[in-house]
Amino acid sequence: MARWNAVFGYILLTQKRKPRFVILEHDWPFLHWDLMLEESGRLLTWRILEEPELDKPLTVSSSPDHRVEYLDYVGPIGSDRGSVSKWDTGVINSLNSSKEGLLAEINSDRFGALITIHMNNGSLVLKNNFQQ
Repeated sequence: MARWNAVFGYILLTQKRKPRFVILEHDWPFLHWDLMLEESGRLLTWRILEEPELDKPLTVSSSPDHRVEYLDYVGPIGSDRGSVSKWDTGVINSLNSSKEGLLAEINSDRFGALITIHMNNGSLVLKNNFQQ
């Protein structure tokens, strides 16, 4: 969308950006990874109990939604809840939820690939879309 700014006399072009995701490594109350998917101004969040890897079923549990600031945050969490570091990040191409579970297609910086996330009944699988 083009927009004229009368004060500065220029046209500002804006593009709708793709939603993002992050996987944070979190060391409290025990080592785990938090998968966060941006959706409607919040982060849908799941706790992954083992280090994520491709094509391996991972155990997950739902966590409360988080603030979008966690997309970029690393460091200590307030109230002595440990600290987080960024394990992976990227953009979400599609996100669909149904009675069969959640299906998302992401561009992963860590894996350098287009990844499909399939989550259902407490299990998560990350699949490389270009793997032969």
